[in-house]
Amino acid sequence: MSTAEDKESRYKEHKGFLGMVVRIAAVLFGAYHIAFVGGFFSMLGIPIYTVHHRAIHLGLVLFLLYLLVPAKTTKTNGVPWYDVLFVVIAIVWNGYLFLFWEALEWQAALIQLPLPVLLLAAMNMVIVFEGTRRLIGPAMPIVAAFFVVYTLTASYFPGFLKAKSFSFERVIVYMGLWADGVYGRLLGMSATMVVMFIIFAQFLRVSGAGEFFINLAYAVMGRFRGGPAKVAVGASALFGTISGSAAANVSSTGVITIPLMKRTGYKPHFAGGVEAVASNGSQLMPPIMGIVAFLMSEFLDIPYWKICVAAAIPAVLYFLALLLMVDLEAARTGLAGLPRERIPRLGKTLKEGWYFFVPLLALVFLLIVLMYSPQKSALYSLGTLVVLGQLKKGQRIGIKTILRGLEDGTRAMLQVACVCALSGVIIGSLNLSGLGTKLASGVVALSGGNMLLLLLLTAVASIIMGMGVTTTGVYVILAVLIAPALIMVGIPPLAAHMFVFWYGMSAMITPPVCPTAYIAAGIADSEPLKTGWTAARLGIVTYIVPFTFIYNPALLTLGAGLPILLACGSAVLGSAALAAGLQGYMLFPVRLAQRPLLLGGAVALIFPGWASDLIGIALLALPCTLQVIKWRRRRKETILERRAQARLVGTESNPQAVPNPDR
Repeated sequence: MSTAEDKESRYKEHKGFLGMVVRIAAVLFGAYHIAFVGGFFSMLGIPIYTVHHRAIHLGLVLFLLYLLVPAKTTKTNGVPWYDVLFVVIAIVWNGYLFLFWEALEWQAALIQLPLPVLLLAAMNMVIVFEGTRRLIGPAMPIVAAFFVVYTLTASYFPGFLKAKSFSFERVIVYMGLWADGVYGRLLGMSATMVVMFIIFAQFLRVSGAGEFFINLAYAVMGRFRGGPAKVAVGASALFGTISGSAAANVSSTGVITIPLMKRTGYKPHFAGGVEAVASNGSQLMPPIMGIVAFLMSEFLDIPYWKICVAAAIPAVLYFLALLLMVDLEAARTGLAGLPRERIPRLGKTLKEGWYFFVPLLALVFLLIVLMYSPQKSALYSLGTLVVLGQLKKGQRIGIKTILRGLEDGTRAMLQVACVCALSGVIIGSLNLSGLGTKLASGVVALSGGNMLLLLLLTAVASIIMGMGVTTTGVYVILAVLIAPALIMVGIPPLAAHMFVFWYGMSAMITPPVCPTAYIAAGIADSEPLKTGWTAARLGIVTYIVPFTFIYNPALLTLGAGLPILLACGSAVLGSAALAAGLQGYMLFPVRLAQRPLLLGGAVALIFPGWASDLIGIALLALPCTLQVIKWRRRRKETILERRAQARLVGTESNPQAVPNPDR
């Protein structure tokens, strides 16, 4: 998830009265959503229905967005007249929608809305487009605009794209008013599930969980060879559980780990590549997953916790492969771990931050065991964190920390809410025009029904569309355009959606547009494109694993227990072989001629199935046997050398032990 943290430098910093208004509005936004999810308004007998809640949610988001985010990258602290106009439109329209929804719904059903109401709804859509452009760039708004224009002019398109055109009034009613466009289910998800998880994650961050996870990674892995690189991997995986943002992860952990990696001996482009790939994996790590888990739950209509369970094994494989690569690179280049005095003590670290695990465990328990809704689970986990936070002497979670958590959570929601609202426009346009079904059928026809060719086309399209678009945005686009084509040829829906998600995410580390790698390169002071190619090599599992769970969904925990265990075992072995083949090192350097055997065996093992596993083991047999033989020879030589040295030391200390040649 690309949160507000990613855009922090672009935010205006208001002072005085306006600054106070912004802070109060941000705190009230968070407090309102906590009260709504907690059922506070129902207890008071104040009914707030679905569309009312979504109108409050989007109205406050747009209000804060146009006060905080400038139209251009140049930061100016003033509020220009057009932003004031946008703020007024957002408040007037969403307030009108909140107050008069029932009457509007009846008029909309008869397509008899007054012209001023239609224009207000249209202007509200426009400011959603503009707000999204300011936060994530122009790519997604351009795609959404195309679909809106298509819905208005479909009868003028050629070939299979030709369809019925709809009037301006019908399009505005459908996409800007009814709960199937801007105010559709994705915005509803943003206003309930996502907002609670984002606030929970921000409370963890401001209470010190991010620092604790980094210190824990240092304490566990810092002393091993290549320690700083392993810390980068471990810290990014842990930090990803509360962030889900690649850019935020690089900025938070990279400023610490990248300089340490360089001082230990890693080359700058390699250090940047490691951090880029590790941080990009934060989008795979449950429970946040860059909010894709919530979106996927809505699209597939399955419980959110099942998405998290399905994502867990591929995420572990991702970080395991990267960890093995940095370990073998350290072994190949002779890099040691960190000095003992620079490593936090594990016991002390756990003593200071053990309670950060309790809210996360509570979240899992509430979701999976008690089967609570995601938003209620996040709310109660947040309460657990605040209560336990009172136990930390000197750094208790007090009023200031709570207010900061609410404010930061609100800022982090601006982009999420706008992306969800604009995604509703795309989905509404596809539903109204029927273009989604036509495009899916067209993609299947282009592939000739060949699954492998369809997957390759989908992978390329996902990477291209992911360049310059946030992972959340590209997932929504691919989920409505491409995933249905995969489902048409018999691929399980969960596997199809995971496939497009993984490849959309891979664009963040795939040259030439690899923003995560470029951010890491800036910290590492390395060549950006070289860092990008290094990241693509280190993150190669990103391109392989999606094909794996398409051909055998066991890695997504779809199926019986034994096939899942066998698939995991072969995938772990394949990941190790993949790391060795790419790094050219196992116990000793691997000859160039043997590396194709390792890589081929790795691919065969990662793809589950008895036949592919046997092929993989056969390919690995020769290089592994040669490594063992070399290891035994070296071990024997070492033993003989030690014996010779021992005898030499013995004769020097006892000259009479030297044999007499005259005897």
